[in-house]
Amino acid sequence: MPLDGIKPGYRHIPLRNESNRPLGLASVFAHIVAKDYVSDAFADFANALLNPIAYQSANEARAAALCAFEDDPDAALDAATAPSPKSGKKAWGAIGKKVSASNIAVKAVGKPGGPKAAGGPKPAGGAKPAGGPKPASTPASPPPPPAAAESEFVTNSKMKDDSIAKPLTMDSVKQNKAYTKISGKRDKEVDSLKKKNEKAQSNMKTKMKGEESKVKSANQKNEKKAEKSGKDEHDKVVKENEEKFNQLHKENMDKYLNLCTEHYNAEGEIFKKYTDSLHECAKTVITNSLEELKKKLQQIHDKEVEAMNKELTKRNKEEQKAVGKETKDKEELARKKRELSKKLIDGIVAERNKLKALKEQQEKVLDKNMENLTKEFDNEKTNVSIIY
Repeated sequence: MPLDGIKPGYRHIPLRNESNRPLGLASVFAHIVAKDYVSDAFADFANALLNPIAYQSANEARAAALCAFEDDPDAALDAATAPSPKSGKKAWGAIGKKVSASNIAVKAVGKPGGPKAAGGPKPAGGAKPAGGPKPASTPASPPPPPAAAESEFVTNSKMKDDSIAKPLTMDSVKQNKAYTKISGKRDKEVDSLKKKNEKAQSNMKTKMKGEESKVKSANQKNEKKAEKSGKDEHDKVVKENEEKFNQLHKENMDKYLNLCTEHYNAEGEIFKKYTDSLHECAKTVITNSLEELKKKLQQIHDKEVEAMNKELTKRNKEEQKAVGKETKDKEELARKKRELSKKLIDGIVAERNKLKALKEQQEKVLDKNMENLTKEFDNEKTNVSIIY
């Protein structure tokens, strides 16, 4: 077979005779796959070079599982909770394939001088070992896969800006133009009614003082006349005058209290009249503000996705240029370009999912803020109903 026939790809290989001369028409159409040869002795070393992060993660998982056979539980806990340099399902899948609890147990038992497993030989006569910690019955499970690390696009995303997810407050809602228009109209009616009520209360006070002054003057005249009739008559008149004055004062105070109660209830009716409209206006303001923030969040998300696509596409083109300079074989070059294209598509999809997750997380924060603020206005509405 000629040398060019060994190269990977689909090939028409002409058959040759014993003198290594090509035959007339006979040929073989074959798909050749060429790989680097690695002996079994260096298989682990080759896997470590091919994917060092997964190899390191597998070693850490194996160390964590082996700690189950040790006497120190803290060492097992530290090994199990140690952070892994790689995240995601791929690294965890590689660990699961290479490390299993049964294999670890067998290796741990087979080591000379190593710790014994729970299923090891017992002391003669069935006697139990005295003292010391009990050996673990089962190996510790490997730690859960760590959370995916943030990419540069998520780290630098403007969607993390606090001003976007900043919660609204009651004061900011009440300063809205639509809300202040309704509350201003209510306050204007209340102020007008208060002035009218204060004037009526002042007039009633003046009238009551005049009545009480007249009664006092009449009582004093009666008391002077009674002095001429003797002390007993004078004391009797003084007592009667005092009872009459107290009765008049009590009646006046009751009238004034009833008037103030009527005025308070009238003001409360105005507050109640505007409570529903103000509550609906506040809900509208909150909803509109939430929609605006979500719209702004969506615009930022779309711009960042577009910028991410451009950046990854630019990097892919640069990589393809570098591959084109390094690789001269057309078929090998086409294969590498296909790999780069697949890498580009996978990278764009992964970054889009991360940015989408960030956007959804910020939207949940906004929804929670709206829910809390709506509850505050509901409580305010309930308080108005209780007060008035």
